[in-house]
Amino acid sequence: MTDLLDQDQRDRAAEDLDSSVFIEAGAGTGKSSTLVDRIIKTIRRAETPVRIDQIAAITFTEKAGTELKHRVRDGLQDARKEYPEDGLIVDAIRNLDAAKVGTIHSFAQSILREHAISAGIPLGFTVADDAVASAQKANRIREAVEVITDSLDESTMAVLSAYRINTGTLREVVAGIDDNFLRLSAAAFSDDRSARFASTQKDVVADLKDYWARAQEACKDTSDKLYVGLAEQLPPLIEVLERGDPTEMGAYLLEKFKGSDVKMPSLGVGGKNGSWDDQTAKEWRAEYQSFASAVSECLFAPGDSALRRALAIAWPHLGQAREDRARRGELEYDDLLTLTRDLLRRDRDVRAYLHDQFRVLLVDEFQDTDPIQWEIIRLITADPGDPSARPLPGRLIVVGDPKQAIYSFRGADVDTYRLAREQFSSDGEDLGEILSLTTNF
Repeated sequence: MTDLLDQDQRDRAAEDLDSSVFIEAGAGTGKSSTLVDRIIKTIRRAETPVRIDQIAAITFTEKAGTELKHRVRDGLQDARKEYPEDGLIVDAIRNLDAAKVGTIHSFAQSILREHAISAGIPLGFTVADDAVASAQKANRIREAVEVITDSLDESTMAVLSAYRINTGTLREVVAGIDDNFLRLSAAAFSDDRSARFASTQKDVVADLKDYWARAQEACKDTSDKLYVGLAEQLPPLIEVLERGDPTEMGAYLLEKFKGSDVKMPSLGVGGKNGSWDDQTAKEWRAEYQSFASAVSECLFAPGDSALRRALAIAWPHLGQAREDRARRGELEYDDLLTLTRDLLRRDRDVRAYLHDQFRVLLVDEFQDTDPIQWEIIRLITADPGDPSARPLPGRLIVVGDPKQAIYSFRGADVDTYRLAREQFSSDGEDLGEILSLTTNF
């Protein structure tokens, strides 16, 4: 049989047990077989064998975890036929059900069950189902928006109104903040960025004035349709930006910048090359459109600042709600992750215990991992006394699909995937090998 083009990569993924590995593998590349092969070789390693219950595998769904466990069982049965006298294989088959295989949330929940007191939560904590969690979320979003409207000053509320940011819009934005609470921090809202507006406004106005002056000088026929369009749109826009009145800017933005595509106010059609010097009419039009992003950002700046001030009020309310859930022991799924992360950060004894308990950690579908999950993984696989939480060699196997990371399927956290891959590289932390399975079956 001819070796596969990526056979060397597959062999190293399965056999290089002294190195942690970052395996990039798409659907149909046989990654499961490679993982099972590595698990069995890890168990059979004569000098430093690892028991099956010392291997944890994190999968995207519980169903995927069950399928992986079945594959491991089949692989162990095949290995037993090949090595009938190997007691390590026999023990692994007997204790397979003790292996931690499942989602990151179930993994975190098992940690908290065992270390609830250290985590500062009731021993009998519960995890809300989707219906209950959805109702709780709706209540805290409503309460957060009420706190915003009761606390904001009249001028900020007026700015929000000018940009048509009403209570419905605030609920949507606050809900998004709540959904992404794990990826954010108070620093995201501590600066309303209003100080930047004056500088940005000055630069944008200067650029527009320069463009308009050059266009006036270059146009040889002021009846040209392109020139007429510029004369209708640019002076009023420059005046609005120079005055800097949030109410006026909000109205202008909503009137002139419509739709999902950010484009400058329409100039109409037409424009003859013979009417213009320096550039063609098409090039003058393209230069005008090149201001779209900067102008729209400048026009929205007061609304952005007002919205940030509103969210700065909502943020501690959302954080307090999480603390209250932990105190009562009535958790939601994401609470499992933050509580586990916080426990591992502050309690070295728990880190040491888990580091010894799980000698190898395997993470499948890594493109679906977020920063909190990646930190949990690092904290468990690193030396408990290492403040940098650098995973030790051979402790970590991550598998991700680079195509799904690139296209951000299922809301994948692309930055976490790229960051982890960079940390594995020699240009990063050199955590281990980066291997690719490319052959499809």
